[in-house]
Amino acid sequence: THVLLNLLAEHDPKKDISVRDISIQTGIKTEDIISTLQYLDMIKCWKGQHVVFVKQDIIDNYMKQK
Repeated sequence: THVLLNLLAEHDPKKDISVRDISIQTGIKTEDIISTLQYLDMIKCWKGQHVVFVKQDIIDNYMKQK
């Protein structure tokens, strides 16, 4: 969770990012990323694909707590 939220906080919101991109950047398995994003309610299934749905308020709240 820590690694994903930090990565998403630093990511340019104007650019798309995929679960595969996150996996490559972090070294975390795609299954673990999907599971964590589902737990955070930040992933949706759309047309048979997982889509990262970033909730900025979750990231902001996390960064404040750091």
